[in-house]
Amino acid sequence: MSVGIFHPSSTELERYADAVPHRATSSRLRHHLAACEECRSHVAFLRSLPARVAALEGPEASDDLLARIEARFASQDVVLLPREGTGSAPRRAPWLAAAAVFLIAVATWLAWPASNLTARATTGDLRFTPDRIVSGPIEVRYRDAGLFAGVPRLMLRARYRTVNGDAYNFSTTQRSVATLTQAEDGEYRATLRVPDSVVYAAFAVESPDGNRVDHNGRKLWRLLTYRDGRPTSEAMWQYANDLMGENMELAMRVLQEQARIHGDVPGAWAPLVAIERFMLGQAHADSTIGEHCARLQRLDARLRARLHPTPAEVSSVRSYAVQLDDKACPAATQIARSWRDWLVRDTSSAPEVLVWGYQSRVDFNQPARALALAEQFWPAPTELATLLYTNGLSAAVAAKDSAAILRWADRNAAHAPANAAGIYTMIILRAPMVREAALERLRGVLHRLRTPQDSLRPLERTTTEQARADSASAREIMATIGGALVAKGAEREGLDSLQRATSAGWDPALFRRVARTALKIGRTELALPLLARVAVDPSTSRAEADSLAAVSERLASHTAWTDALRDAAEAMRREVMADATSIPFDESLRLQTADGATRRLAHVLDGRPGVITFWSRFCPPSMQQFAQLPTLAHRLDSAGVALVAITGEAPSPALRAYVTSGKLDIPTYHDTWGEAGRAFQVFGTPQYFVVDGHGRIRFRYTTLEKALTQAVVLTKAEGGAE
Repeated sequence: MSVGIFHPSSTELERYADAVPHRATSSRLRHHLAACEECRSHVAFLRSLPARVAALEGPEASDDLLARIEARFASQDVVLLPREGTGSAPRRAPWLAAAAVFLIAVATWLAWPASNLTARATTGDLRFTPDRIVSGPIEVRYRDAGLFAGVPRLMLRARYRTVNGDAYNFSTTQRSVATLTQAEDGEYRATLRVPDSVVYAAFAVESPDGNRVDHNGRKLWRLLTYRDGRPTSEAMWQYANDLMGENMELAMRVLQEQARIHGDVPGAWAPLVAIERFMLGQAHADSTIGEHCARLQRLDARLRARLHPTPAEVSSVRSYAVQLDDKACPAATQIARSWRDWLVRDTSSAPEVLVWGYQSRVDFNQPARALALAEQFWPAPTELATLLYTNGLSAAVAAKDSAAILRWADRNAAHAPANAAGIYTMIILRAPMVREAALERLRGVLHRLRTPQDSLRPLERTTTEQARADSASAREIMATIGGALVAKGAEREGLDSLQRATSAGWDPALFRRVARTALKIGRTELALPLLARVAVDPSTSRAEADSLAAVSERLASHTAWTDALRDAAEAMRREVMADATSIPFDESLRLQTADGATRRLAHVLDGRPGVITFWSRFCPPSMQQFAQLPTLAHRLDSAGVALVAITGEAPSPALRAYVTSGKLDIPTYHDTWGEAGRAFQVFGTPQYFVVDGHGRIRFRYTTLEKALTQAVVLTKAEGGAE
């Protein structure tokens, strides 16, 4: 029997409470409930709900509503894998409630022509036997839900991580690991062997051409290594690393579960303290300092009792001590100092010793010495190399050492090829002495973008989506190259590159950048259409648009500016709508207002196009963007577009106080039943979707910066079509 690393999800517990068995979960649930009093209590509560609801005053459920409820149970809407990705049972903490909603999300629809399937209907059932990483063969079975009709073979793509994997996915690559062949019963099957060095793997299923991808609602399917019936600490650490930047709330939950399962491993605690402080704030850190301080002292005492502690254990305890407030936990200072001295005295070549040996000697006030030290430690194990990539390049730039700048830039680009363009662009801007060589390298990156690099395509992206992303990157690179060429006097070649950079796509920031360069060299004919594109974009303020008009009419004529605006508006419609899709969603899904009333999304939208945003007050990036929503709401409203801000939290005084304290005068809706999260396939926050007035998602997983433009262009395009 395989036991998931989290408690069963709310959905699984609801099914169990309602006596709706599922062959893949019933046995696991029974074993879990036998050992977990908290989940047993939750099931008892769920089973008591019918009697509680019956005692409430209110209208009886309609036949239509009852039919939908029965259909939901009949559909067996449950995520089978990854088991570790299912939501925790409620722990009376609001951030967990928010995270649980997002983890319920199922599939997503990918944009390609003509389909009447909804996003939810395209997520298949992917199973692994055994459901963990092992040294032998793993049987893979996939049941399609309609996404791959008529396709006899599918590809299983994976992202593998070893114990030394970096946080985020800048340096990870993807690969095809198995071909799934359809059997007579319609099921796709394959046998998989995972390399012995891998401790964590994420999977997606796609068509051979990569234009259709089942990524389990962006959650992917995930396997971990196990030891003694538990996921290993190394696998859980890589699971959290893989989530960084994608779903920070779930990354925090993984680290919390790692600490719960592997609390005796010193390395489990420092990352947890850091991410909880980042996600939950200093108040939470202050409330848990006593518990952490006591644990630190226990770990310290246990380590001192060891005859030969390992450098990894020593470094972990020291890191834990450094993370704690020494005023609230005075013992932390002495513990950190003591184990730091231990690492200094150690003469081994253990990675942790090398890291401390480097950190204790580096002095960024003396860049030449810092550079020499980085070279002295290179090549280095992963733990130290992660530091050296950044520090070596920074020291080289500060020391103005041309050869070293290029050497460290190349090392960084080889380590994280997806960031190569950004690395060489930074060199062009900060190190003029190597501009020519950096430009040549940037041209190489541009050349490589013309050939699909499947290893760099994220598991969630189709080949078409990756091609669009590569085209956008290529335009940025061409603008950088063009600007650099103009700056060195190669005006003709530079202008050619700038024109190619702005010949397709819609990017007001890029238009501004290229227009400034054109104006500096007096090329009004190139700048004018770009300034017009900036002026017509809905995200441009009225004050800036008026200023651009005044400047442009001085440079050309009123007639020329008017013609440029007309052409720009048409270009905006064409380029923005080129990225639109058409994915039906259920407008009847329920939301809850702050005062507890139930509203249907259709009623909230009231036939208007809308921007749907999912946010959480326990996700710092989401909190930062939430403060900008009132301005967005005002500008959308003036264009006849609704803004619907949805949080996974149920209404509460604490949430109301948070919204009120920020003077955020916009309605907040609550995805209390998880219906919105499932319909829009939400995984993490913040997320933005643009919908039309006919129940279709037209732009999915977009950004705050793009949503306004997309919504306004959509409204005008549909209005013109009617």
